[in-house]
Amino acid sequence: MLVACLAKRSHIAPGEVGFGAFLGTCNLLASLLLLASLDHLPGVIVFPVMQAGMMIFAAGFAAVAWKERPGTLGLGGIAVAAGPWC
Repeated sequence: MLVACLAKRSHIAPGEVGFGAFLGTCNLLASLLLLASLDHLPGVIVFPVMQAGMMIFAAGFAAVAWKERPGTLGLGGIAVAAGPWC
């Protein structure tokens, strides 16, 4: 993204650089933890658990941050995804 902004000569605010560095660090840590998990467990376990966890976290975050309330189908989807892992 930095290359694209520099190519278009866009102004980048210091706060945006800090936020971008934070997101990049989160992505790097997530990738490293995924690789570490795959060293200890098979992919058929790691990937479904990771995806279900990400969906549950995103739904919980949306409920807290934006006061979103999933409907019946949304709650059913979360329950189906979380069911085997809880």
